Amino acid sequence: MIQAQQRGEKASEFVPVTMWITAVVYGVAALATFVLLKERAQPAARAPSAKASRRRWRGCAKPGVRPGATRDFMWLMVCGFFYQAGIAVVIALAAVYAEQVLGFKQIDTMLLVFLVNIAAALGAFAFGYFQDRIGHKQALGATLIGWVVMTVLAYARHQPRRCFGSPP
Repeated sequence: MIQAQQRGEKASEFVPVTMWITAVVYGVAALATFVLLKERAQPAARAPSAKASRRRWRGCAKPGVRPGATRDFMWLMVCGFFYQAGIAVVIALAAVYAEQVLGFKQIDTMLLVFLVNIAAALGAFAFGYFQDRIGHKQALGATLIGWVVMTVLAYARHQPRRCFGSPP
């Protein structure tokens, strides 16, 4: 992408290629999930009847019909929305922080994001075992606390230092 920009190519020429490369890499990475992970859940003793299955599908199609029937799912969607939005903001701001405050060039920032994603994948794999021990809710809470602490530390790092007796 950087080289294409240096050659004077328009974004409409190199961005689609970049998207295809991203899709292929994502697809290859996803294959590991399908090949290596095994389902641990035990199958139900008996399959639900066709009538029960139709009833469930109708309930999904009309969530307002039975208030509270989809409450847990709606909470999951709301929490997922805010969690993903928060992560997107942190990643976007991290790139700006790296370039503006730390003086990274665009290629350095891209390499940083690439390396951080590799570290995140390894951390997520290891954290999965920790999550199995402490539970999903506590693991999510610990993750959010970690993000907040890191954000506060980054903010505090670049605030002017004030000593006793120095003017504000």
